[in-house]
Amino acid sequence: IIISKSSSLDILGVLIFKGKARLGNFTNIYVGPTGTLILGDNFWVTGHLRLMCKKEILFGKDCLLAWDIDIMDTDFHKVTQLGSIVNADRKIEIGNHVWIGSRTTLLKGTLILDNIIIAASSLVRGKLTENDSIYAGNPAKLVKNGVSWEA
Repeated sequence: IIISKSSSLDILGVLIFKGKARLGNFTNIYVGPTGTLILGDNFWVTGHLRLMCKKEILFGKDCLLAWDIDIMDTDFHKVTQLGSIVNADRKIEIGNHVWIGSRTTLLKGTLILDNIIIAASSLVRGKLTENDSIYAGNPAKLVKNGVSWEA
């Protein structure tokens, strides 16, 4: 595990490294008391990641995250309607061999399957279910099939 000196880890819950990981400059990770963050083998952040985990965030193996990325499984504030919470925290799950482009945001409830590229400046919420594909935009939509990538 390589962690840049300019990075910060604030772990009140559970953080599991399932192998090698490299956390580049200004990587800031917060795992709340009820949160679980699992980083698969060969997890690599180039820098400026802001990851906030209050529930559960899971990464598969061989994931590459470019710079200036926000990942949050929470809204941090409760919104209620007639006494019921309407914006509950929700799990984020990222599959194997996923490349997330710079200036991208992943919101709660996100599911990204295997072998997917997320284009720069995308907003990801919901389920990205086409393997070997590129998703882009706000919100992220399928733009190309049958692709692969190498680091």
